[in-house]
Amino acid sequence: MHEKLQELIQDIEDGKIVKATIKDFAKKYPLALNISDKKTGETLLHRLLRANVKDVDLYKALLASGASPCIPDHAWFTAAHLAADYNFDPDCVIFPLLIADCNLSPSDYVKSPRWHMTIWEIAISGSDHRGGNPKAIAAMCKYGAVVPGDINIAFSVSIHEKYPRAEETVRAFLENFDKKRNWDSRRAIKPGHTVVYDDQMMNIEEPAWDKPYFYNTRELSKNGSITTLYNYGLLHKLEKSPITRRPWRGSGERYIQEYDPMKYPELMRHMENIVNPPSHNW
Repeated sequence: MHEKLQELIQDIEDGKIVKATIKDFAKKYPLALNISDKKTGETLLHRLLRANVKDVDLYKALLASGASPCIPDHAWFTAAHLAADYNFDPDCVIFPLLIADCNLSPSDYVKSPRWHMTIWEIAISGSDHRGGNPKAIAAMCKYGAVVPGDINIAFSVSIHEKYPRAEETVRAFLENFDKKRNWDSRRAIKPGHTVVYDDQMMNIEEPAWDKPYFYNTRELSKNGSITTLYNYGLLHKLEKSPITRRPWRGSGERYIQEYDPMKYPELMRHMENIVNPPSHNW
């Protein structure tokens, strides 16, 4: 299987892309579709995107066989990240297929380091900061991707730095953004997986029993595999699970996310200032 995969990848890199061969490989070796290259961490989907393959039917066949667009390479780019980039899918024909398999939540859709670019940032400015992808912005809004509270910063930078298609990306956002679909759901609570806590709950040895939701979540989830949203103004975070009382398995970054305090009117005010900058009298 590994040998066949390497042969297939080599053919793709050499421009010998035979659709029937790739589809046949997917049927015979579905587990190979998500094998990451040791040097780059890339999967077959990554390689096809980098080879500028735009065959919608081919991607559908691979996804149907189990190919995942959410596997990060060594640079923490998933296939979905690449497809959001204008350089790889300017007409946005592949990207909508890939995000259908992704959890487009504020946590960047994959468990990646916080310093890395989100799919929103890539669609706004490009992974190389050489221009955004307005159609990808529209696709994410229509799909129901949750908008992070600091998205206005990325838009503002793209306009200020005069990235190609900067104005188009802003227009695409404003024309397709829906408050209920893309904003209200960012506070969604999943019992057993989400814990919301504030400064009254920081001492996990003495949980605030007068907080009903905190208590219910603690009872529902027993394995500590939760996502903790914490108040943005807190000075420090929980170092261990408030459920098991044990240190997080692996990095705490995997479980802990910021609780973004941005309000909807504030976001709209920021976006309005980007479109119509306030005049200054010097």
